[in-house]
Amino acid sequence: MVKQGWLRCVDVVRGMFSDELAVVVRKYNGDEVSYFVPLNEVDEAREHVRVAVREADTVLWATLPTPYHDTIPVAKSCVTLT
Repeated sequence: MVKQGWLRCVDVVRGMFSDELAVVVRKYNGDEVSYFVPLNEVDEAREHVRVAVREADTVLWATLPTPYHDTIPVAKSCVTLT
């Protein structure tokens, strides 16, 4: 079952365009990756990005609001379900 939530970001910075932000998030294995996401999908004050979350085989997967719906494994401690 897919749930909605917020994924904690390592960093949030302005994107290339005025309607987007670049977010840096940490994957389950500790690697940091960055994505461009729509401005309205980010809580800049808390540095969280809105994600769709599902659990499969004890792994939590977060789908980011990117054009390709990038999905990454994340630690449960980094996600707040809504």
